Amino acid sequence: MEADRIRTQLDRILASSTFADAERARRFLRFVVELALAGRNDEIKESVVAVEVLGRAASFDPRMDPIVRVEAGRLRTRLSSYYQSEGTSDPVIIDLPKGGYVPHFEERPSSQPATMPRPKSARRQALIAVSAALSGVLAFWAISSYSHSAPPLPEPVRLSVLPPEGSELKNMTISPDGRYLAFTATSEKVTRLWIRKLESLDARALPGTEGAAFPFWSPDSQSVAFFSFPQLRKIRAAGGPSQAICATDAGFGGTWGSQGVIVFGQRPGGTLFQVPAAGGTPKPVTTLDRAHGEIVQFSPYFLPDGRHFLYSAVNRMPTVSSVRVSSLDSHDAKLVVNADVGAVYAPPYAGHAGSLLFSYHGALMSQPFDTERLELSGAASQIAPNVRHLGRTEVSVSSNGVIAYQGNSEKDRQLTWFDRNGREIGTAGSRNDYNNVSLSPDEKRLAIEACDPYSGRCEIWIMDLQRGSLSRIGTQAEEGFAPVWSPDGSEIVFSAASSSVMTLMRQAVDEPNAVPFLGLGGVVVSSDWSADGKFVAYTRLQVEGGIWVKPTGGNTGDRGRWYSRADHECCAAFSPILSVEGPRWMAYTSDETGQNEVYVKTFPAGDRKWQVSNGGGWQPQWRQDGREIFYLALDGKLMASDVVAGPNFASGAPQTLFDTTSLPSPAPKLPEKTYAVDKAGQRFLVNCALRKSAPGSITILLPSR
Repeated sequence: MEADRIRTQLDRILASSTFADAERARRFLRFVVELALAGRNDEIKESVVAVEVLGRAASFDPRMDPIVRVEAGRLRTRLSSYYQSEGTSDPVIIDLPKGGYVPHFEERPSSQPATMPRPKSARRQALIAVSAALSGVLAFWAISSYSHSAPPLPEPVRLSVLPPEGSELKNMTISPDGRYLAFTATSEKVTRLWIRKLESLDARALPGTEGAAFPFWSPDSQSVAFFSFPQLRKIRAAGGPSQAICATDAGFGGTWGSQGVIVFGQRPGGTLFQVPAAGGTPKPVTTLDRAHGEIVQFSPYFLPDGRHFLYSAVNRMPTVSSVRVSSLDSHDAKLVVNADVGAVYAPPYAGHAGSLLFSYHGALMSQPFDTERLELSGAASQIAPNVRHLGRTEVSVSSNGVIAYQGNSEKDRQLTWFDRNGREIGTAGSRNDYNNVSLSPDEKRLAIEACDPYSGRCEIWIMDLQRGSLSRIGTQAEEGFAPVWSPDGSEIVFSAASSSVMTLMRQAVDEPNAVPFLGLGGVVVSSDWSADGKFVAYTRLQVEGGIWVKPTGGNTGDRGRWYSRADHECCAAFSPILSVEGPRWMAYTSDETGQNEVYVKTFPAGDRKWQVSNGGGWQPQWRQDGREIFYLALDGKLMASDVVAGPNFASGAPQTLFDTTSLPSPAPKLPEKTYAVDKAGQRFLVNCALRKSAPGSITILLPSR
């Protein structure tokens, strides 16, 4: 075929709407097509594409970085989509066959229908319709690991499992025997643990699992462990009362090994811990590799020997995390691959080698893994172009090879202005997945905590609310959390995690660098800055837990005073009403009654206390004149309570304003702000969840035997 005709077709493809937002795919396709037309097929190699197209260094190692295979898979998907839509009548077909990167050119015969052959992905979609009939055989199917040396295998079957009607899917895990799914889902604004037998169409919620997060199975598939603040708990899959395993501040992913040991991670900051599955006191099982920039570890996964385990390590640099392997017997760790947070191991089955399942920039990959040498071998292949990240990669695999994963979900929150009646009066920025928001005193800027979904690394950004533009702040911090504005809007205090400690940092918004404000061990999270500028309130976890207050004029070693010594109290907010000594009162959250409620104490003495909320509450905030307290009910409704003027504190009955869609996180002890209040208490900026057109689903992957 003439080169000019191929180049004309290439230009047509690259100018299409299918490729409009895909700069990498355009560069990739143009590069390999031009090399092929120049007769240089032998130069179209993975290493060449990585360096020349994707900007990798000359030291690029495909065993540690599967970016070329990921981008090639995405390019093939776009080409298929193009020829099924805009390119149905194009005279020339450009394809990128699997197994390599040399393009194939084909002239469409005049008699050929104006569509490409039905792609394999379309056949998979058709199979979803028969999922109910096939679900009884799920436990007898297995995953296959692909390599260039392996013979071609039949296409896998993909089936979809929907969550219960009216519920929103969170985390999920498949049982080791491949017969059950355990997942957390929010229904009627309560998150619970659910169990579904794969041969059934119904799921059942387990009583006593309210607030459950990040579930994982016992090796015998009889029990499920889960985090429910402030504990790690377990429950029989058949039902019954749950049991506490240990206390944990902010559990984030766990694994239950065949030796009766559980390894789990915490956020923010920290290493991995081990605890007997029967219960006990957790103790560290890993150390941070500071020489390689590690700042936090989580999402562990036991290998079959019950001693070695995989885990994800977040790096101080804003790049992807790495998957490493360590053991219960030593704190030494070995790098396996650079990948997104969360990886699992699929054992050998039906003649297929054991493999590592991991995500790289959102694409779900599989690559053979040697459990003796603890390293990858062969080539990686793409299982799915996109996989969901909800704090980790949402993928699970059974011992007989059934894979369960969630497809990619777009950013599903939007900063929205509401009036007191809940009427929408404007939006700010684009769709997002921000964790914390803080409105500047002049109401022109917003400080944001945003976490990268792939690496898990969190940073602080400032949004200009008029223009919607973003600028990063606190760039010296390895991670940033919970920004708080100074009363004059010139500075921000935020929590910063490093490879050794968690500190509070202070930064002028027009300066490039932050300076240390408080240096401590453990977890410290800022929550408010007093209206007179004299104090910053923060919550401390793990060691000397509770609410602390630090003077802004002290040195970094001055941790301030212990305002509340109760571990279950947090999230303090100073009253704008001042006395000679500073703020007159302080609002905060406590679960002393068994559920979170909002209280007010005198400040600084803390000798008198009043309950504000009724029926549960969190995230207290004051109106600027101090005459009203706002908070969120546990079902997400924004509540308002009048503060009666006088020398002593008194509040009126709480009134419901509107539903914000914000529900308590699995670790509500950590200060969190999902809404902001204007000075007059008439407008509210809420980072609210967008209504989804369709419920999320779990994909079950059934490769042929």
